[in-house]
Amino acid sequence: MRTNPKKAATPDAQREGEAERVLKCVAPGEHLVLLCERGREVSSEGVAKLIASAGDAGKPGLVFALGGPFGHGDAVRGRADDAVCLSKLVMNHAVARVVLLEQLYRAFTILRGEPYHH
Repeated sequence: MRTNPKKAATPDAQREGEAERVLKCVAPGEHLVLLCERGREVSSEGVAKLIASAGDAGKPGLVFALGGPFGHGDAVRGRADDAVCLSKLVMNHAVARVVLLEQLYRAFTILRGEPYHH
């Protein structure tokens, strides 16, 4: 999703507009994980455990939500089941998406016992 598509005038308005759009994409019962700088740090094995735990709990889906430039809105934070940090480095949203995709790939190889992660 693009950040601030409605050209909100303030960071608060932008956060809340993004929160509304994010929550429309999360179905009831899905496990929502926020990706944000204030989340807990996880290793690649930790991402694999997150995925496995959501599956073991019978969740219908697992959703990762990247925060906008001003972070997540209150409604999204209130709905979230977990919050993790991809890195303590600040990165562009496009870069964060690539990092997330690589970590998801790595997590699935860990879960399958494949040699990609060593």
